[in-house]
Amino acid sequence: MKKGLLLIPYLKGYGGTETVVNNLLNQFDKNMNDLDVSLSTYSFGGSESPWWLKHNKVRIIYYPQNKLIRTIMYMISLPLVIPYLLFINKPDFVISTNPVIWFIAKKASLLLKLDINVIAWYHYSYELKPVKPIFLKSADKYFTISKTAKAELIEKDVDPKKIFVVYNPVLPSDKVIKHSDQHNILVYVGRTEYEGQKNISELFKALSKIKEHDWILLNYGVGPDKKELVDLSIRLGIEDNIKWMGFKENVFDYIEEADSLVLTSSYEGFSMVIAEAVSHGLFAVSSDCPSGPSELINRENGRLYNPGDINKLSQLLENVIHGKYDNNHEAIKASINHLYINHYFDNFIAQIRNND
Repeated sequence: MKKGLLLIPYLKGYGGTETVVNNLLNQFDKNMNDLDVSLSTYSFGGSESPWWLKHNKVRIIYYPQNKLIRTIMYMISLPLVIPYLLFINKPDFVISTNPVIWFIAKKASLLLKLDINVIAWYHYSYELKPVKPIFLKSADKYFTISKTAKAELIEKDVDPKKIFVVYNPVLPSDKVIKHSDQHNILVYVGRTEYEGQKNISELFKALSKIKEHDWILLNYGVGPDKKELVDLSIRLGIEDNIKWMGFKENVFDYIEEADSLVLTSSYEGFSMVIAEAVSHGLFAVSSDCPSGPSELINRENGRLYNPGDINKLSQLLENVIHGKYDNNHEAIKASINHLYINHYFDNFIAQIRNND
């Protein structure tokens, strides 16, 4: 049996990476008696919202919540803790989402003379969230979450034979989010950021251009910029149309009717929220940002616009409200069959088996 370790840093608990890890570990739990691959997970710091770490195989090594103190503790302890974990577990492979961790793991395996394949499993764009070359090229293999990420690695002179596109796992859902009677309910799910990655100000500006003002935006998320965005909505005259719903675990369980998910991100790693929306039969409108949305959204399940093109985004949302798209729920769901967890898990395990 191949024995592996998944090493992850502190994660807040609200993002797509957490959902991916949670889905993967659940699938390992379900298939543990039929697999010739095992995976134990170590979390260096746990999480602000630990709902996604409720697995028997997750061992949490606690670090301070304060980011500065935690970073200092990482610098002091990880070069000792990671070699210790490799020595006591003697895994065949190590997977990590963090460049520093996979770098230390590789150095430690060489120092301890252990035959360990170190796999980099980065959940961001290598172009927009770069990794220092010394860390980047230290891995033996690379699992990428999009074809775009693979192309970025090749551009950075990583051997294409070491790169495997695994995407991200999505849970199929029996639930269908139905159309609203007026086709006027829009949904945003993600961090509350004025600009930055999520760039919600662009969404608000586009919404303010819609001629009919009977639409509703359900805003599910938490973040640092809510007050600034509320002030913007007041200046744009759309404050009564926006409902601040807060963060919800398994957010799509709370949404009974809606007509489109909307994302205006400046960049994404994969955009799990698009995949989850589509798995519930929900149409999606998104910026064509690097990387991810263009590999998820097609004519069956949504529309893309160029980032910054507020007029185009406004037009697409008007089209949703006017019912101009043939949003067949089953066709939308089927458009991402290759990402559903069983298919994904088989591919993930196959790549681990082939990592010799």
